[in-house]
Amino acid sequence: MNSIQDNGESWTTSNQIRKMLFPDVIIERVDKETEVIVEEAIALLGTRGLREASEFIYARKVPLHVAKRVLLHPAERRRAKAS
Repeated sequence: MNSIQDNGESWTTSNQIRKMLFPDVIIERVDKETEVIVEEAIALLGTRGLREASEFIYARKVPLHVAKRVLLHPAERRRAKAS
């Protein structure tokens, strides 16, 4: 079976597709290192703007599809997993 690629994920594993198929399932981050980087980038976005937040997240090698979702589409951000 062929699948269509979308932002580095196949359409069968895309978060958008999962949200449509399973709207009650909450998708959470589990990678603590990326979680910390993302939270810092979000804070920078609010205080320093998109350019600095982008440079920060890029320098820490966060995948592009994640960086774009986090910085450009706030409604698609995942929730941090409760500790």
